Amino acid sequence: MHISWQFKSDIKNELKSSLTSQLKTLGLEVNEQDILENLVLQYNHYKMKMVTRKRRNVLFAKEFDASKLNDNQKAGLKNLVQSIKNGDSLRPYMSRSVLKKRIDNHLFQWNIQHFHLNDRLCEDGFVERSGPLAHVLFDDNNAYFLGVWPHGEWDNPMLIQIIYDNWPEKTTQLGDAKGEKPLSEQEIKKLRKLRINILETSINGSFIHTGGAGINADGTSILAQGYTMHLIHNLIPLIEKNAETVARSDIEEWLNKYHEKINPPPKGVKVFLTYYFEPIFEGHPLQINFHYSWQFDNVDSHDEAPK
Repeated sequence: MHISWQFKSDIKNELKSSLTSQLKTLGLEVNEQDILENLVLQYNHYKMKMVTRKRRNVLFAKEFDASKLNDNQKAGLKNLVQSIKNGDSLRPYMSRSVLKKRIDNHLFQWNIQHFHLNDRLCEDGFVERSGPLAHVLFDDNNAYFLGVWPHGEWDNPMLIQIIYDNWPEKTTQLGDAKGEKPLSEQEIKKLRKLRINILETSINGSFIHTGGAGINADGTSILAQGYTMHLIHNLIPLIEKNAETVARSDIEEWLNKYHEKINPPPKGVKVFLTYYFEPIFEGHPLQINFHYSWQFDNVDSHDEAPK
């Protein structure tokens, strides 16, 4: 049996359409006219802000003090801790700004998350905003609660000092580099406004790093930008290069399985297949559609192939 192929795929447009739909489903503000690269970057920023859902141990710094929280805030803290232990989504405790294209220097540079503390859940799925925020460092197995402070402590080097004093293994000393004195909170704030990376602070004369990759000059995350470039310039070309080979293999397997049921076999068959690529966007598989058709010799039927 001879088969002639016509293969069509527009992976970038399919990816853009699917990604736009999923970003909207997640509640993010989306500009549908944006180029694919910007949409992928927006997704990667969102993914960075979302703590991966898995059960973790919860540890508190010796300085941690929740005594000034009111009853609702204490209940919110208890709920947050339990959600972390259960591996639940932590999005309800986050700022609504996670849905916007807003720079998070606190996370991008110092790898520190912050959460609102309240036991009242609003209709949009976020807890009611609270004055104090819990500042937390995460790794794969643990959540490290640094403390509870009002809004505005994003640039306070005290946070790095707390990590170093309680969990020095979560910090990295940058070689033999030494600093005369640590930068003040105001100095850090000023440098961040200029989009200058402050990845580390000086403790006992040594520069200490807590895992943030930093920001680009436009304020985007270096890490998120790296993931985006890998997808655009490495993964997508690889998929495009091998898509037809994969499609032909699938169709040939299908023919071998069903050819006896197609009598007479159709002359022209148009097929619409959907592939899912979970490795590209973890937890949010994206739909890639391949359109292709094949033709059998000496047959007149145009019936659609069985599903």
